[in-house]
Amino acid sequence: MKDKNRLQDSIDLVENIIHQVSTQYTIIDNDRLKEDGSSYKVLVEYKYKIITLGAFTMGEIVNCTDPNRETATKYQTYIKTCVQQDIQNLIATQ
Repeated sequence: MKDKNRLQDSIDLVENIIHQVSTQYTIIDNDRLKEDGSSYKVLVEYKYKIITLGAFTMGEIVNCTDPNRETATKYQTYIKTCVQQDIQNLIATQ
């Protein structure tokens, strides 16, 4: 990654999106994004267990701060939707 500041800005933005979504569910106690090679896992604490909801590639995360606003918005919406669906699926299956 050439621009480490952009990567960090993107990670910060995605962490914020994840947190905004997870705080809508009182049953989720904690959330975080964890680097796993070239991807990042979305982890939540649910019923005193750490659960991996899914993962996003570095490209998906970096695209959240794409200079093209349309591209950035598309990827931000994608990540928000994925996290919402993953949390809903987690709750429904537990």
